[in-house]
Amino acid sequence: MSLIAAWLRIPFWQRVLAGFVLGALAGWAFGPSAETWFGPLGTLYVTLIKMIAVPLVFFAVMNAVASLHGQKSMALLGGRTFLWFAVTAALAFGHTGAEGKVTGTISSQTGETAVTGVMAGSALKLDFNVETPQGQIAITMTGELSATGIAGKATIVGLGDADWTATRAK
Repeated sequence: MSLIAAWLRIPFWQRVLAGFVLGALAGWAFGPSAETWFGPLGTLYVTLIKMIAVPLVFFAVMNAVASLHGQKSMALLGGRTFLWFAVTAALAFGHTGAEGKVTGTISSQTGETAVTGVMAGSALKLDFNVETPQGQIAITMTGELSATGIAGKATIVGLGDADWTATRAK
């Protein structure tokens, strides 16, 4: 009996569970250095999943359409497809109206500055501090996102307001 045959006799769910447990143990055993050792494998795995997703969906749809018999089947498939689209879109965008957290960094000649903020609909608000020789200056930027970019006001505490714009990269 070969090792592969023995492995394939184990139910799939047990193999997945064993992989999860072994991965958790390896992460615990290696600690922070696990990223160094296993990071490339994780990146490869995610890349392979992304690579297979589009052809898998394409051929699943082609198989479903090819197995249809008549207009009624086509209408049912169209209705189910739309229903699944609507449900998954609602789940993906279920936080509509709620504020979404925004984090990032602004890079300049003087270094990088951490930025935090919120996005509600098309409205954006960012807060950050800039280090100067005289101390920190708090800056709040607000703006409205459009199809071509974003525009708004920057409030520099103790100094005043200024307009700002940004355009999407082409």
